[in-house]
Amino acid sequence: MDRLPTRKSVCPLCEMSGETADHIMTGCGVSSVVWDHISRWCKFPPIFGFTVRDLLELYKIINVVTIKKEALHGIIIIACWRIWKARNEKVFEGKAVNVK
Repeated sequence: MDRLPTRKSVCPLCEMSGETADHIMTGCGVSSVVWDHISRWCKFPPIFGFTVRDLLELYKIINVVTIKKEALHGIIIIACWRIWKARNEKVFEGKAVNVK
C-alpha cells in the first residue's frame, strides 16, 4: 500500500536504486539474496515478486498443501519485517548489512 516511511534517496541496503518499499522488499540485491535463501531452505521454486503485494499473496498461488502455504506466508511476513529492520539498523545505527 506504499505506506512504509521511506526516504527520497538511494536505497541504504544496496546503494544502487531509489528507496521505495517495493524496491527494498523485491528489487534490492540484498532482499533478492534473502528470497533466494528462503526458497532453497523451504525447497520451493525461486521467490520472485515485483511488489510487496506480490510477496504477500505468493502463498495463494503456490502449488502445495494448505499447511505449507500458511507456513510460507508466515516466513514471508517475518522476512519482510527483518529486511525492514536491517534497513533501519543501517540508516539509524550505521550497522552493516550481511546476507550470506
